[in-house]
Amino acid sequence: MKAKRHAREEIRTWRENLRLSQQDVADVFGWKRDAVSKIETGKNNLYLDEYLVLVKFLAAGIPTDHPALALAERLRDGTR
Repeated sequence: MKAKRHAREEIRTWRENLRLSQQDVADVFGWKRDAVSKIETGKNNLYLDEYLVLVKFLAAGIPTDHPALALAERLRDGTR
């Protein structure tokens, strides 16, 4: 479960580094702000596909060598 906690912490850090609110992220994905909060705090499960979508969205705040960004790119392009 350490990886899940790390992923949630990364999402929050990236969002904050971009100076986006939880509501900003929720608006982009058509979610309620509470859903973003619950993802970040671990009250809602974060599935791999959701994580990758968030990674792609927050890519501007993610180091370019982060492995999740490469995985998101490969999945977008249909390669594994």
